[in-house]
Amino acid sequence: MPSPDYAQVTLWEKILLICVLCSWPIAMTLRLLLSPFRSYDRHRSWRRIVSDESFRFISSRLRVNQMQYIMVSTISVYLEWVQKYSEKTLLDYLDEDGNLMWFTERDTTGKVVFYVHGGTYQLPMQKYVPDYWITVLGEMKERIGEEFDLVALCYSLYPSSSFPIQLRQAISGLAHLINVNGIKPEDIYLVGDSAGGGLILQVISHLLHPYQDIPVVQLSAPLGGAFLMSPWVSLTTESLSYTANSGSDVLPAETWAYLASAILKELPDDGRPYLEAVKAPKDWWKGVDRLVKKFTILTGAMECLRDDNMNLAAALERHHKDVTLFVQPDGVHTEPYLARMAGDDDQPEILDLIEKHFT
Repeated sequence: MPSPDYAQVTLWEKILLICVLCSWPIAMTLRLLLSPFRSYDRHRSWRRIVSDESFRFISSRLRVNQMQYIMVSTISVYLEWVQKYSEKTLLDYLDEDGNLMWFTERDTTGKVVFYVHGGTYQLPMQKYVPDYWITVLGEMKERIGEEFDLVALCYSLYPSSSFPIQLRQAISGLAHLINVNGIKPEDIYLVGDSAGGGLILQVISHLLHPYQDIPVVQLSAPLGGAFLMSPWVSLTTESLSYTANSGSDVLPAETWAYLASAILKELPDDGRPYLEAVKAPKDWWKGVDRLVKKFTILTGAMECLRDDNMNLAAALERHHKDVTLFVQPDGVHTEPYLARMAGDDDQPEILDLIEKHFT
């Protein structure tokens, strides 16, 4: 559950929040008017331009506590989804107030997607995410004839908790799936976007280099795979793509720097290789091929994290033979979600990439 200091705003911050929201339509109109003159907007529908600008406008003008204030919690997103689709509430309780949220039946005999949401460790899971993955997994069933269950991690957010609490909760979730639910490691597919991808890499790093007193999960076989969509793997913005793509991405470079500042403030030095996977020592990933069968990294050509994602793929490739990097042309941060939010069809190349990963 969120702590008392989560989503707390002053009266003045509420007033500023209202002012920002009132200026939102102006920003949308300006972006649409300029879109014919911007190379990264010309090919997009007007709905997509509005969707991208909305994402960028809110994240660039509000403080973290203001964004938390207007968003519902991760567990609330789950409960609303359950009510909307008349499904059963299936929650597994973990260490440190974490939860596993089942969006399908709690089937322990088949393959399971263990999803970890993004949000820079500060923002909750968004409502469009479960629908996206439920739809995609349905598509996978038609394509490859296999059914995947979907379970998501509900983890604590800043300022309620900082590293290594989220790592402890994620490890607890993985251990629960294997030791309590009885799911085979090879049937568990880790999926994460943005900070969720970063947290998955924290888990894998912990399996290689156990962190302090956090339990280690014993794997009888490698995990089925790790699918990382625009993973957040560096808390600094020196990569060239931050400068090159700050104008085109839905999160500009200065927003990334701001969002990272609170995390860096609470991060101990010995925790940096876990949160900053791309900066880990050269041999950090040695032995990773014994823990995960395959990696797929999806990044956008027009996003700030592009270079960090490409460098991560290169680091993993030194120690693993099955690493796929896909740089989506004209893609921004978490491109598939934004396309879905705008009502666009799922891109065939992304569905092909996911199919390849799950087969």
